[in-house]
Amino acid sequence: MFPAGNENLFAAAFGFADDPAALGRALAAGRTRTLDLGRASVLGRSRLFALMLSAGLDAEVVRRLAEWRTTGSTLRRVSRASYVAPLAASLVTYRHPPVRVVAGEATASGAYCVVANAPAYAFDLPLAPGARADDGALDWLVFERKQSRGARELLVGSVARPPPGARRRAHGSRDAAHPRRGGAGPGAGGRRSAGTTPVEVDVVPGALTLVTEGRD
Repeated sequence: MFPAGNENLFAAAFGFADDPAALGRALAAGRTRTLDLGRASVLGRSRLFALMLSAGLDAEVVRRLAEWRTTGSTLRRVSRASYVAPLAASLVTYRHPPVRVVAGEATASGAYCVVANAPAYAFDLPLAPGARADDGALDWLVFERKQSRGARELLVGSVARPPPGARRRAHGSRDAAHPRRGGAGPGAGGRRSAGTTPVEVDVVPGALTLVTEGRD
């Protein structure tokens, strides 16, 4: 993996720098590791994701950004600043419809959920610190919106202080999360909208073989 975008979360998660020489050494060494992938299924279509999927406010921001990017005859270039307008609009207008998650025998309800295959979110926020991409499982979190503090609590406070018991793990095939309403957006190096809920999510163990950077 050679990171060349604004913020490549996949490259950061697995130790790749924007160094052509290091990439060349990795290819020459031929060391590999296998990683799990998540699979999101919506309306009979499925998409694999490497890092995480969200439903709720975060996914609404991704949807707005994708809509802005595809307006016009060519794709617009995305930078970190490109997120400011869709984030501000979402904070003002998004109504936080309820999200319900079902994973095996466990259920949870809230306003925002994340299904994670890796620990860090953008800006290296440790959203799911226990998540690993090689353990055959996906971690999921559900956050409640604190009405007294508004949407900012959902965006900032709940990430820093997840509610007790919100973190769960889903193992094996077809252990699924079903948010009932809201957007759904898989996250990788770039963020894309996958459609709307309900969405079924499961893990595909060892689905990706990755060349790893070696040390001399």
